[in-house]
Amino acid sequence: MREHLYEVFAAIIIFAITNIFIQGEKYIGLKMQQKVIKPLVIQTKDIVSNNPMTLGDLPPQNDLQLISYVRHVLLKRPSRRPYDLRRPDNLTSDIADNKKLNAYLKKMAGGMFVEAYAGDGETRSSTLYLERHDNWSGLLVEPDPALYTSLLGKGRRSFSVNANLSLSLMNFTLGRINSLREGNATLPLHTLVRATGMPEVDFLCLHTGGTELQILKTFPWIDMTVRIVNVNYEKVPGGLSAVKSFLGDHGFNLINTENHGASFVRGDFVTSQTNATPQQTHALKNSSIIVKKRFIHLAGIPIK
Repeated sequence: MREHLYEVFAAIIIFAITNIFIQGEKYIGLKMQQKVIKPLVIQTKDIVSNNPMTLGDLPPQNDLQLISYVRHVLLKRPSRRPYDLRRPDNLTSDIADNKKLNAYLKKMAGGMFVEAYAGDGETRSSTLYLERHDNWSGLLVEPDPALYTSLLGKGRRSFSVNANLSLSLMNFTLGRINSLREGNATLPLHTLVRATGMPEVDFLCLHTGGTELQILKTFPWIDMTVRIVNVNYEKVPGGLSAVKSFLGDHGFNLINTENHGASFVRGDFVTSQTNATPQQTHALKNSSIIVKKRFIHLAGIPIK
């Protein structure tokens, strides 16, 4: 009889705890609607009425309401499930085979990347190798809904978002606000990076089919540190020369080209890697690890 009472009591406790979690989730969702989504739509309507010729451009990429909306509504958090890959034994990638680029990436094990566009998260991925073997994580951007659905099934340990990257900072119209939840968002790269909470980007990989240079021009290079950039220049107007000129003006050095991809490293990063003493290298690595651990904790990324 006593054992039966214990079982009933335990069932009541489990039911109560489950109900608390369910109600808590509903409460958080309601507050998100009240504090983030609704004010953002109202603000956008106000802008429309005041600026009819611009169709209601939203505030710039650093707008905190927009960043909060992206963070809580659009971004998918890193997976906590095991990887589910079609070729789990494939240990190579374009990045792993690029010896000059890989030499720099190896020095930043546990770094943070941004890959656009990421495809299905596996086929021809430039970051899966880093994520699986060197404990990297970051942000995967993919605009195609079908590819993005496939990406979500891979178990990637990174944030992801089904969105296009903006080619300017002022093209967010009211008509697009309600479609953000449908995976049709067009957002600045920096807005997406800030929404993840990444304090810096160790590796930015842009393979967007010809819009790479336009996307680079939207990024505030002074506001956030980016150490290494890999750009596919095959369809970029002006080709490699245009990309090299732009990134050169922002302190990047071209280290190599391979398969229509050009790799650039920030000049001060090259210098620090070349001239650093063993003690400085160790201190820099420890500092990077602390920053990365904070990001991992906030993102809920599984640690190997």
